[in-house]
Amino acid sequence: MVKNLKSIIFVAFAFMSCSGISQQKKSDNKKSYVVQKTDEQWRAELPNMSYRVLREAATEYPFTGKYNTHKGEGVYTCA
Repeated sequence: MVKNLKSIIFVAFAFMSCSGISQQKKSDNKKSYVVQKTDEQWRAELPNMSYRVLREAATEYPFTGKYNTHKGEGVYTCA
């Protein structure tokens, strides 16, 4: 009985110690920098629709888009 209890405690401790390692931040290695461009430079670089959405916030109202209730599988990314 005591042997089983020790085994259970050991396994529980091992799981808890491993879960702490997986939750550490991994973004410490990434360097960030500020991008400063004029509107003319952004217009030259981006397609028209991308410029309007990314720089002028030209998006539809919340919960009104055609993909609001879309349940299809796939990879969805953010700009």
